[in-house]
Amino acid sequence: MPAQEQENQELAEIIIEYHQKYGGILGKRRMCMFINRNYHKNYNIKRIHRIINQLDIHSEIRKRR
Repeated sequence: MPAQEQENQELAEIIIEYHQKYGGILGKRRMCMFINRNYHKNYNIKRIHRIINQLDIHSEIRKRR
């Protein structure tokens, strides 16, 4: 397996972890911000968005009170 593909697989596991941890409220921008900050990486939003689409993960839109 190529290194890029393996890294995408690891990133997909991280995305699933964050999606469950925060109850599905994180969108691509906040997900990218949290991952880059906590893992000291510099992933592009487009890359994270592509993986989110492949995993069929959608953020939950919260209603204002």
